[in-house]
Amino acid sequence: MLVFNMNSIIRVKINDSGRQTLAAYYDYAICMNWMSDEDYQKLMKPKEDGFYHFQMHQFIKIFGDKISLGSLPAIEGCRIYLEEKDLEKVDDA
Repeated sequence: MLVFNMNSIIRVKINDSGRQTLAAYYDYAICMNWMSDEDYQKLMKPKEDGFYHFQMHQFIKIFGDKISLGSLPAIEGCRIYLEEKDLEKVDDA
């Protein structure tokens, strides 16, 4: 079995629905003074590799209600990208 730590970084390509969800979350964060407008502008753009980067728990918090059967997908191809270095093999599961 493989184990993935929820604090590790995942990569996703978000679609229009996902961008709307992300914008709504960050708008709320600005209203609550959790982030600045400058941070907002930076976080609303994908990284140089074309992906949005999140810790897994952060991704779940933002997009959790959008990732369920019958909902409008927030990410392209319903794919979450992980790096092999973030996976740990365990035998005692």
